[in-house]
Amino acid sequence: MPRDLLGHITNGWQRGSLAWRMRRARMKILLDLISGLPRPVRVLDVGGAEPYWASLLPAAVGISDAAVSQSKDDESRDELSAGDLQVTMVNLHPQETTLPNVRAVTGSALDLSGFDRSDYDVIFSNSVIEHLGSLDNQRRMAFEVLRMGLRYFVQTPNCYFPVEPHFLLPFFQFLPRAGRIWLASHWRYGSYCRPGNVAAATEVVDEIRLLSAAEMGALFPGARLHLERFGPLVKSVTAVGRVA
Repeated sequence: MPRDLLGHITNGWQRGSLAWRMRRARMKILLDLISGLPRPVRVLDVGGAEPYWASLLPAAVGISDAAVSQSKDDESRDELSAGDLQVTMVNLHPQETTLPNVRAVTGSALDLSGFDRSDYDVIFSNSVIEHLGSLDNQRRMAFEVLRMGLRYFVQTPNCYFPVEPHFLLPFFQFLPRAGRIWLASHWRYGSYCRPGNVAAATEVVDEIRLLSAAEMGALFPGARLHLERFGPLVKSVTAVGRVA
């Protein structure tokens, strides 16, 4: 498959791509979850990135209408009004932010004890829990999310979808570790591939542990599981709930 076509299908940052459209549809789950809450809705985004919000809900995070190009068929039009979200992103490493309604702090998905639940309305996490390296760490993150006692939205790729989303190889996730490392250090098309660098390939292979819908249900008991489908196949799983 040509690189540009593959990128158009899989690049979630490219407006109009298949991956972007699926992300955009996924936002409707969040909008339903926060419906009726006072504005601005205060979001604690665990592992997030500013371009994600700028791409999918630009007006809600403070991008002016003049800066958002919207044609009559542009699917990027916000369902939220200007300034309806206040997003705090939590990442291990500092991040720069430019949007008025987005700020970045350092912290870990495995320990949210430094955040006061009264400061937030919802915990959001998109495609992060699979990057924690082990089931024990995934349980720790789930515990922290549930302990906060807020509405929550936690999304992750489905491990049984045939194409592994980080390395863009069919059934990559089911191969022995040595085979995954070899492929990650030779294959060039996935965003996590490290061609020519075995050490870096090993690091990213060991970082990623995909989850099934059943595992997500066990990690977040009582959650509603939204199964995002690509044809008859489940591409990703989103656990949505409210603890309080």
